[in-house]
Amino acid sequence: MLDTICEASRKALLLAIPEDSLKGIALGGGYGRGEGGVFRERGEELPYNDVEFFVFVSRNRFLARRKWGETVTSIGHELTEQFGIEIEFRIIGTNEIQQAPPSMFYYDLIMGHRWILGGDSLLRNCEHHRDPSALQYSEATRLLMNRASGLLFARKLLETESLDEKDSDFIFRNIRKAQLATGDAILTSRGGYHWSCVVRHERLNRLAIDTAILRDHQVGLSFKLHPFRTSLCHEKLTDLHRSVSHRVEMTFLEIESKRLGHEFTDSGIYIKYEPKVPTSPRLRNRMINFRDRGLPGLLDTSHPRESFLNFLCFGLWNAPEKTLNSNEMERFHLLWKRCA
Repeated sequence: MLDTICEASRKALLLAIPEDSLKGIALGGGYGRGEGGVFRERGEELPYNDVEFFVFVSRNRFLARRKWGETVTSIGHELTEQFGIEIEFRIIGTNEIQQAPPSMFYYDLIMGHRWILGGDSLLRNCEHHRDPSALQYSEATRLLMNRASGLLFARKLLETESLDEKDSDFIFRNIRKAQLATGDAILTSRGGYHWSCVVRHERLNRLAIDTAILRDHQVGLSFKLHPFRTSLCHEKLTDLHRSVSHRVEMTFLEIESKRLGHEFTDSGIYIKYEPKVPTSPRLRNRMINFRDRGLPGLLDTSHPRESFLNFLCFGLWNAPEKTLNSNEMERFHLLWKRCA
């Protein structure tokens, strides 16, 4: 099925983007690394995770996304409907990776991918992305930030009285992702990250860490490779969500204490701390806020990620009993799209 998806994607993109501009297409994510989830149902094996493709183009990435972004997004929607699994495309300029600073995102892509068009010549001069010890604390923070966002969306669903199978699956999947990410973030903060989730677990076993976090990573790893539908009731899901959220919070505060050089004993103290993105110049922050929010944004000198982190900490950890209304969740979703 993955072969069929790859071939359909290749053909669709070759029709949409001129051959002299389309330089390569790589299958990334878990399936590109050979560790994507395999879901078994009624004797059939199916992909479970999103299928992520990276589309390498010769021109400037901003111009390319402007020219072909809408078309490529439409192709993703059409293939998603055809195959019944989320299929995503990301346009990348051929020089973009070379110029970017080290990140977990690019490290994972470079160390584990499958070409369906082009080859590794497109990854020349990318040696700085092959060293996981170069990943900063901010990369561990970003990982936890994304997984904690999933927990917050799951928490909103848990506020309803009854859950259907789709809701339960979303909640359980995001809990398991957070369990895996907690151990991964600790490993990243200690310079031991690896592109393979199996190797990461082997490395975690050699570290002196909380046994609950190690156990979380084990069940998260197992679910990533062999996902299944949960049979847990609403109450059990709520209890599991609460306990995992607490461990994510403690790990998040530990890593942020190291990143910012200030000890945070609880999320309430963290919310009040400023600035959370001290390396971003105020003028640049104003321009980003102006781009996203218009004239009112010019008055805001903080980085957008600060508002996002504050909202995340408040909604998930600082006010766990507070019901989040639809307006608050809509605002959070907008912040999430801007920052995650």
